[in-house]
Amino acid sequence: MIENPRVRLALAERGRQIAVALAILGAVMFVLAIWTVATPATETNQERTDVETIETEVTHSAIVTSSRSPWEQGTVLADHPAYLLNASPVLDVGIETNAPSGATVFHDARLQLQVVRDGEVVWERTESLAVEEVSATNGTATSTAEIDVEEIRADRQVLQSEFAGVGTVQTRIVVDAQYDTEQYEGSLSATGPLTVTSRAYWIDGTPSDSDTKSQTVTVEHTAPTDWGTVLLLVLLGLTAVGGAAAAATYRVEADIDWLRQELHRQRYDDWISDGDLPMGVGTEYVSLDSLKDVVDVAIDTNQRVVYDDRRNVFAVISGEVVYYYSKDGDWNRVAWPGGESGGDGPSFVEAFGMGDDSDVPEVEGPPAGDAQGPPPAGVDEAAPGDGEGPPAGFGPESDESVEGAEDAVGPAEFGSDRQPDDEDE
Repeated sequence: MIENPRVRLALAERGRQIAVALAILGAVMFVLAIWTVATPATETNQERTDVETIETEVTHSAIVTSSRSPWEQGTVLADHPAYLLNASPVLDVGIETNAPSGATVFHDARLQLQVVRDGEVVWERTESLAVEEVSATNGTATSTAEIDVEEIRADRQVLQSEFAGVGTVQTRIVVDAQYDTEQYEGSLSATGPLTVTSRAYWIDGTPSDSDTKSQTVTVEHTAPTDWGTVLLLVLLGLTAVGGAAAAATYRVEADIDWLRQELHRQRYDDWISDGDLPMGVGTEYVSLDSLKDVVDVAIDTNQRVVYDDRRNVFAVISGEVVYYYSKDGDWNRVAWPGGESGGDGPSFVEAFGMGDDSDVPEVEGPPAGDAQGPPPAGVDEAAPGDGEGPPAGFGPESDESVEGAEDAVGPAEFGSDRQPDDEDE
């Protein structure tokens, strides 16, 4: 329950606007939830299609031709880490390119002899090993070549002698492969250093190269429904609708005058004292529009505001003038707690502590037809008897006796305090 009277008064005064705003907000939340379910988001991704990978690799092997080698004569040594020069003087080089079947591949294999100093080529000679165009069969295009390693060793010895102290003699196998797969074109290059000593030779590493070709397309996917967001929107919508109903209900049930009174009382509490207003206080009563106005009068007159909770009235007493405010009505209404004045309210005797009306003795009036009151002095009362007939001298047949009585006693003694009522008249 909200305790702050300012907030409660704002809710009471603007309950309709708040209810409408919350209802609209709730409707928007529901619409967004439905929209989220009905129109899921789409995701755009870049995907690769028609992917093709082309690879080129240099393979090598040698046949044992010497009968005095560790291997049996005629043995084929494939991709060996090293070959003995006297056992297998010829090196077979294979160039294999893996490409889609039907692709055209152009192989160019070369043997290079170089003299290199500080990374720079001082001298170079290139010898062609294989130059041919082949078609890929079963995904592979193959070319072969032979290298006479004995001849290469002899050339190296000559170069080492000629360039002694100048640079280092290096030998390497270079393979270029150009391909055309009808969808993609490109080239590959692989290099393998060939090391030759007086007793053996080998190719360092596995010379190879590869290339992957593809196309990029934009693909839209429907994203899955975010049920967490949908649930949150529904909960917010229900909360807003509930708040709208509560605000509308509170506005209808709230007592705006009481809330405004409580707000002013909290604000001006230092000027207000609780007490009981005595009955019959003051002779003039000034009704003010709000508690704030009563406090203003108290400030101007240097008085305090008295709050009588039994009558729910705030009043400032200045002499015979009572300045008051009550949300229940004017002074005649609030001065009699428990009922309205004039009708159901207490009588004058009850209000001023003189007992109930039942405690006051009832005075009997003269019988009907005897509106003149008791007989004046000097006039004899009726003799006791059967009570029939009027007293002597007061009958309708003698008006002169009445006039004589008036002359005898005077009008002051003859008159009665009781005013005639309608029946007497």
